[in-house]
Amino acid sequence: MADRATRNPGPWIAGHVLFLTILMLAMIVFFGSRLAALFTYRETIGTWSHLLNDFIVGSRLDLKTISTFIFPPYLLFLIVHLSFPSASSRLHQLLVFLGMVFLISCLLAAYINYQYLGVFKNHIDVFVFEFLDPENATEVIKTIWADFPVLLMLLQICLLTALFYFLLSKLPVVPGRHFKAGETSQKLLIASISLVLLAGAARGAISSRPLSISRATLSPDVFLNKIVMNGLIALYEADKETIKNTTVAPVSRQELADAINYYQPGTSLDDGVTLASFLTKTRLKEPRPKANVVLTLMESFGSHLLLHQSPENNVLGSLEKHLEDDYFFTRFTSAANGTAQSLEKTLMGHAFRSSVSSSNLQKIPLVASAARVFEAQGYRTIFITDGRKTWANINEFMLGQGFQEVFDEYTILREVPGAERGRAWGVYDQYGYDFVTKLLREEDSQPLFIVLLTVTNHSPFEPPPEYVGYPVDLKKVMPLTTLGDESKVEGS
Repeated sequence: MADRATRNPGPWIAGHVLFLTILMLAMIVFFGSRLAALFTYRETIGTWSHLLNDFIVGSRLDLKTISTFIFPPYLLFLIVHLSFPSASSRLHQLLVFLGMVFLISCLLAAYINYQYLGVFKNHIDVFVFEFLDPENATEVIKTIWADFPVLLMLLQICLLTALFYFLLSKLPVVPGRHFKAGETSQKLLIASISLVLLAGAARGAISSRPLSISRATLSPDVFLNKIVMNGLIALYEADKETIKNTTVAPVSRQELADAINYYQPGTSLDDGVTLASFLTKTRLKEPRPKANVVLTLMESFGSHLLLHQSPENNVLGSLEKHLEDDYFFTRFTSAANGTAQSLEKTLMGHAFRSSVSSSNLQKIPLVASAARVFEAQGYRTIFITDGRKTWANINEFMLGQGFQEVFDEYTILREVPGAERGRAWGVYDQYGYDFVTKLLREEDSQPLFIVLLTVTNHSPFEPPPEYVGYPVDLKKVMPLTTLGDESKVEGS
């Protein structure tokens, strides 16, 4: 009986060992994920000192994240144990459950962040919520199933979950002799010390200022900076950025006056200043019929690929002849690293940092909208996407910005003979162009202004089955893509 007692410590000791076990397991999960990303996606390591520093800062951020989650249940544990000791046994089962939920969350966040690093060369960011949008559920499931080892990942998560449950519920928590629970004063002292340590860990520092994510960008190596943040804190920061982006503050009258005076010094807002005073018009010698205007925007295409164009590395394909024979301008900088923001800034010319279509200004007409200019000149304005018009609230947003009609993949599938959907995000680009051609041929009285957003170049990359590729040097192309798997690049 005595020997048995030595192996079954009281709930006070068992609870502390439980929290310590949860903390250590979560630290191992995040550290292992960071290590796996380093050796999977990084071919060479430039400076070991920077690597060591990033892993130290990363571990401190891990400890900060874990301690922040542990602090509330630990506080509950202290209150119940010191005030209602009879309920401590039932509380222990609840803490095991909460610990399992937290560890599974750490596992899922670590796996998602690991795969995100492989695909986008970045930790989890605001774009992850586009994949979590219910409207994109079908495309996301197809993408994940096709591009990731889903079954293997689920098996690993199940095995690790079973191991964690065994460690939290079955592990002999205190080997050796029995640690007898002390007096209340001793418990209060232990509790005070534990709270101070947890608070310091959650703060990220004890003597200096709190540890922030800004410490994750100290290394000159961009990739090493990306692996510093763990999945949970990256998801938290992405959520904060999303919430911040949903509310866009309007420009104040004083800010508008300052902007106007920058270009026209001494101008008062009371002088009837309008946008028209900043515009000039090209004078034509003779009247001309209004020409149809078609603007095509391609997903994920950048001029950096053009730097490596050659007969042996033909990244342009049949587009090359148009770049040589037509007017082609290259001196542009992307307005944003995202489709929605780039699309809006191109068509509406707004200066908001975030996407307006998903913000509180989504129904506000923007005076710089290109569609409004064409609409005022008698054009029929049309926006077309090869994907779904529900994406990023495009349908309602574009209709509010001067586009009279918005069409998507469902219209194209219905109107274009033989049209087929691509693997994930919509119909192949060729069918979008066929639909534009159909509209141009049908309309003979009213000029058209058409904007087409293509999606074939959106990952996962899969050209139409009948497409015959051009010679591409993968060694030159791979560093220019966000993909780390050469087999995925071959398909594009």
